[in-house]
Amino acid sequence: LEDEEDDGKKKKKKSKRGGTAKPKVVDESKQKVVVTKSSRGGKKVVTHVVGLEYFPDLKIKEASKALGKRFACACAVKETPAGEKEVVIQGDVMYEIQEVLQKLFKISPSKVELNESSGKKKKKEPKAIAAQGGPLGE
Repeated sequence: LEDEEDDGKKKKKKSKRGGTAKPKVVDESKQKVVVTKSSRGGKKVVTHVVGLEYFPDLKIKEASKALGKRFACACAVKETPAGEKEVVIQGDVMYEIQEVLQKLFKISPSKVELNESSGKKKKKEPKAIAAQGGPLGE
């Protein structure tokens, strides 16, 4: 801060740094949480929670920590290819997460969408063995 002299009196300049942040204004239509699960190899499963960033009173990093404590597993915040932030939870907590989001973060169940289609590929059925003539000439 610098002092200015004006007619023999000293005046202080106001600081332009700091201050209050503007509250986030988010469209109500974007407030939707999408929960999916995907396979991580073998029997390992990961649950993805996308859309928590659109709730203004919720900090996504703190939400990740709370979910990790609640489910006793590792959680991480990652960025999706679309640029959104997602919470990645180790383990299959897909059906419990709706209730937990309501209790911990006051997110109504109508705003939570569960996508059951997992990211793993279905195994192809083995081909039927065609009946062939054996060595006995059948």
